[in-house]
Amino acid sequence: MVKMKLTDFRNSVTYAMYEIVGSYFKKTFCNNVLLEQKLRVQFCEQKMEEQEKIEEECDNYVQEHMLESLEPYWDREVTVRLLPDSEPEMAIVRFEAEDFIVCAQAHCVGKRATFSHKLLVKDTAK
Repeated sequence: MVKMKLTDFRNSVTYAMYEIVGSYFKKTFCNNVLLEQKLRVQFCEQKMEEQEKIEEECDNYVQEHMLESLEPYWDREVTVRLLPDSEPEMAIVRFEAEDFIVCAQAHCVGKRATFSHKLLVKDTAK
């Protein structure tokens, strides 16, 4: 039997980024509902103070670094790819549309997350 860790910090940060960054887009579609549910459980199993801290830090990052620079993209529908285990110590969520990708990331060490993001604009002229 495999023991499941219910309070994984990196997975909790992944879920918070999915919820908070995703809330700014017009509509989101998660490509993996089972993983979304697993991450939600792990987030909800964090102590309330820890949940609030993660949410506050993530939302502060969005307000300070993403909100204005990504304004042309917020009114779009995106597909969400949750990538909590793609790199050690990294929580990654990709918000994908036909012509752009917003990659929200957090480097997680212990109970500390350092947020960052990238915007990739696809060349659709063919």
